[in-house]
Amino acid sequence: MPKGPIERLAYLSTRQGGRRWLNPVNSSPPWRRSCSPPHRRRARKPPPGSSRGAAGLTTGVLEIPGNIVQQTRERGAVGVPIGLGRGLGMFVARELVGAYELLTAPFPLPASYKPIVSPEYPWSYFVVTAPSAGR
Repeated sequence: MPKGPIERLAYLSTRQGGRRWLNPVNSSPPWRRSCSPPHRRRARKPPPGSSRGAAGLTTGVLEIPGNIVQQTRERGAVGVPIGLGRGLGMFVARELVGAYELLTAPFPLPASYKPIVSPEYPWSYFVVTAPSAGR
């Protein structure tokens, strides 16, 4: 029988259910180590085409107000009808390209997963960049 309280706890826990992480020799808790080999521990990220494709399919309608905002920034009030027309056209294009990118996500098409439509995500129209502070 082990002498110290930690050794007794480790001894009892390995006999009753096999909680071996309490063993003082191997004292790291289970969330700190993995049973898999080191080359398999890293989580695999999905290809960028899958996230762009899902975003294009679900939020393609943001092309309409996004193009209105972009054209209004460039042309003023005249940009509203122009942005509405472009937004309706880009809405259809964004949905089709989103379906294409989602289906071809496992393959690096186009080369190295470059975005087909610009901007990459439909909500990028609404990002306001801060002016540089005197640089």
